[in-house]
Amino acid sequence: MVTTRRKLGGVGAIGRAKMNCLHPSQTLRDRYGVGRDRDYIDGLCILRADLGKVSRGGRIVNRYHVSHPDFPDQEFMVARRMFTVLQEGETPFLDELPPPIAEIVNEDASEMPPQQRQVEMQVPVGRGLDREEIADLRAQGFTVDDDNEPVEENVGPAGPTPTGTWMTPAFCPRKSAGHTNSNGKWHHHPWAEVAEMDELELFLMCFPVKYIKSVIIPETNKHLQVPVTMQEFFVFLGCLFFMACHPGVEERDSWWSTKPVTPNEGAPFRLNSYMARSRFKGIMQSLRYTNMPQPEYLDRFHDVRQMQEEWNRHMSEEYFTAWWNCLDESMQIHMNPYVPGWMCVPRKPHPFGNEYHTICDGVLGKGNPIMWHVELQEGKDRPAGAGPKKWNDAGGKTVGLMLRMHEGISRQGKACTMDSGFCVSKGIVEMYEKLGVFGQALIKKRGANWPKGVPGDQIDEHFADKPIGYCETLRVVIEGYQMYIHCMKEEKYVTKFMSTFGVLDEVPTHKTRRTTAGGVVEFCYPEPVSWHNQSKHWVDDHNQRRHAPIDLAESWKTKWWPHRQFAFFLAISETNAANSRGRAREEPANPQLQFRKAMAILMLENRMDDDGNIVRPVHRSLRTRAALVVEHDLKTRPVNTGKWMGHFWKRTSQKYQKLRCYNGCNPQMRVRTYCSCNKSVPMCSSCHVSHILSL
Repeated sequence: MVTTRRKLGGVGAIGRAKMNCLHPSQTLRDRYGVGRDRDYIDGLCILRADLGKVSRGGRIVNRYHVSHPDFPDQEFMVARRMFTVLQEGETPFLDELPPPIAEIVNEDASEMPPQQRQVEMQVPVGRGLDREEIADLRAQGFTVDDDNEPVEENVGPAGPTPTGTWMTPAFCPRKSAGHTNSNGKWHHHPWAEVAEMDELELFLMCFPVKYIKSVIIPETNKHLQVPVTMQEFFVFLGCLFFMACHPGVEERDSWWSTKPVTPNEGAPFRLNSYMARSRFKGIMQSLRYTNMPQPEYLDRFHDVRQMQEEWNRHMSEEYFTAWWNCLDESMQIHMNPYVPGWMCVPRKPHPFGNEYHTICDGVLGKGNPIMWHVELQEGKDRPAGAGPKKWNDAGGKTVGLMLRMHEGISRQGKACTMDSGFCVSKGIVEMYEKLGVFGQALIKKRGANWPKGVPGDQIDEHFADKPIGYCETLRVVIEGYQMYIHCMKEEKYVTKFMSTFGVLDEVPTHKTRRTTAGGVVEFCYPEPVSWHNQSKHWVDDHNQRRHAPIDLAESWKTKWWPHRQFAFFLAISETNAANSRGRAREEPANPQLQFRKAMAILMLENRMDDDGNIVRPVHRSLRTRAALVVEHDLKTRPVNTGKWMGHFWKRTSQKYQKLRCYNGCNPQMRVRTYCSCNKSVPMCSSCHVSHILSL
């Protein structure tokens, strides 16, 4: 791994900064002239450091007070992150010192140096981290979320081993309460309508346009000479999405180049006809994401808190989730380990960046997951002044997280499956007690011990002589509440789930087989295992569509942390839009790039009012009023379609599916034609003539 140690500031340290980052800057412009704002000023000497605003309208940040030999009577201020230290001072500031690191002990005492040796801060590179690299990251002081380690609620004495009763559940508490397996739906748009929406309409359905209208645009306009409108802002977003359809364009300015388009270099298209380059850069530099006042304490997450709250509120108001959900993690890629909340999650394909806990619903066996709630993992960067998060006092941070993520489906009889990272018996019980949500979590031995409340060794011993595919449930009591541990025998281990509901009925459509030394064993999964296996990748599938083939945040090429979080919410809304139409049409969602390009073009050419409503052009017709009311043209159905379902054609596997004419004029003849006045009635050409004459 490459070592990159940042030099520390201190009284007397020498460094440099750009002219436009220093305040007051009028003195510099008077001496060096206008137009040199991006030039570096060298020889700056740090006088002191504190917390405050660099400019009157800025944010509270860590700042330096510096001086320069050319201005002996002038003191400048600059944000710490915008200042590059070239020569360290004798005594660095205490808040810049790295956290204390465990001493590296050499077993050979004769070679151990007398002074204490410490690991230097390093920037992690590469993927597929091994144990040594994970240990190295921890030694540098970075947060690592490793699924091989127990969560804090399961650390410590396990207490007395719970005793339970082996049984085969005869009834499910959830079904006995009268709850049904309902599908998800959008409150104001039935699925038949969603199936016919274009890409821009779908995106507007999935993203909080009210947040853009009431927060982003007003706050952005405070930094623009010419205010941006809703229509122009979506043109700006269209530029970003369109760029994200074409990898390999290193220079963003090439999208506005005046040179001819060539296959060897530059961008494949030009965006000059939609938005000027200067206007695009002006909006980009002026973007703001919150209108909430800065708290008295330093909150590094302040710029994105309102963004997350508004997105979650929008989804809770607009989307009614399905009965079955999956809770997991998502990563927002970021290679700078000094941004707020940065951590490493080795099990993820993109292990570095910000971790979001996310929850999706879907249709078992079909997919097309829709993400409806997210929460940014703040970790050690959460300010102390913000206080503990809601529900953290219910039994720990993991229990609080499980309760917060499921508040949106409380008292609705819905259920959720989780991986071993949420295998906390206290959390499963509290979900049902406080929210009425039925939960199940995969049980895994993390570290030396099983999760509290799970007699894992006794379960393995009980299943030692059972055949592969055998299922049984251990009923235990946790703090006065009944909990099930559903178990299924595999060849080398026992699959276990802790749950507050469910039975072991086999799912006949979900068969599996195992090849053993004694031959091939075939069996059907029981419901808890089948449902988990069909949905455990919903969040991962959603993440895969967001990341691949081109991640919006990576194509944005921005280093400002709030921009990357805004890109995350744009991307998950885009994925929700594509999956919503796929679910409505009961088919796989369109490829992500195909959907994104169509959506980007609609954004670039949009006609929206200030409320975010699409204004459709009205074309005057030269037909008579009677002809305008109804038309009687003979049309042909699209390929791979069958009956008209009221708002959309039923999809068929046969390309040219034909139906019998409604009049039965020729029993041997099948047609694909219909009259435009009624799509649901198949009609041949002869009957169409009679139909028109009868009007």
